[in-house]
Amino acid sequence: MQGIHVLIVDGRPLLRQVLARHLARTADHCVVNAEGDRIGAERVLLRLHVDVVVLAIDRPEPPRLGVIRALKRMQPLTKVLVLAERADLSFVAHALGAGADGILTGDDDLGEMSRAIRHVADGGRYICPAIAHEFAMRGIRSNTGRLPPAEQYAH
Repeated sequence: MQGIHVLIVDGRPLLRQVLARHLARTADHCVVNAEGDRIGAERVLLRLHVDVVVLAIDRPEPPRLGVIRALKRMQPLTKVLVLAERADLSFVAHALGAGADGILTGDDDLGEMSRAIRHVADGGRYICPAIAHEFAMRGIRSNTGRLPPAEQYAH
């Protein structure tokens, strides 16, 4: 099998199927498996080569972030791309701190997911545009106490 080997981990069968079908139609992606939980993902990582794990996390709770750590302990070179239902900046910081290589939200489209998979597979870190914008705005606000004039008109 050529291309980027992807493992999808999501408790929702319908979403696993949609993601797997989309990625299968992408020339440089190869879905090696789709699992519903951590235990299934760990079994796959023990027997198959996986470049990127797409890990859906529905709630930003410490046990969910522990899955990222466990997967990275098992296969340190495998990249973990978190698909978060909702992602506030605190969750993003904790997920990246736990070892995630990238973050997407449910608001991103399938094309964005493909770009993110390619980016982390190539060794980069990926934060979806909406979250990156939020980080940038928070940094601007904290440094100056207000938005710059150009940004004031953008809202």
